[in-house]
Amino acid sequence: MRLLRLGFVLVLVFSGTSVFAQVDPDPNGIGIYFDQGATVNSAVITEGTDVVTAYLILTNPSLEGNLDFWTCRVSTYLDDPFQGTTISGGPVNGTNIIVSNMPGSFSWSFRVYNYDDPPLEATFATVLSELEILVVDFDRPIFLYVRGGGVDGEVGYSVGPEGASMNPSSGSWDLPVAVINGEAPVVTESQSWGQLKSLYR
Repeated sequence: MRLLRLGFVLVLVFSGTSVFAQVDPDPNGIGIYFDQGATVNSAVITEGTDVVTAYLILTNPSLEGNLDFWTCRVSTYLDDPFQGTTISGGPVNGTNIIVSNMPGSFSWSFRVYNYDDPPLEATFATVLSELEILVVDFDRPIFLYVRGGGVDGEVGYSVGPEGASMNPSSGSWDLPVAVINGEAPVVTESQSWGQLKSLYR
């Protein structure tokens, strides 16, 4: 009976990932979405729509309170930076102290200190930045990644004296967290399997 129940859950989970968009269930997720509720991680555009707005969102934060600091880097490439699509953005709250970001870049780094009023509260889906993606290639999918930011390559945030690392919504730093003109990325199978096994411990 236990195997039958597990099989039924597997069918629900793996058939549902391609049909239903949902907020990344893992704590301290970081991803790029095309809505402010962190439910849409793919967009289809055609020529004539050159600029796409997206959102960098922290999901399910484990720390409660107002964000004092966060850091990461977003990019339109994994290995080859010269593929044409550029990305930029600013924090919705606070000051980004990275001065090396240049317009027309294929990646954009954030090291943001939040001391503005009103403060930025860590919520179920906390919008950290509004991103602008300039698309020049409509013939293939454009993959979007979150990577380590700043000089130390960290990806994290802090609330008061406490800090936490953020994890990619795709389940792996080597997998895209969002895509333009392609199939929506889903959480890696190993991570989903681990979540399923935890139900039966």
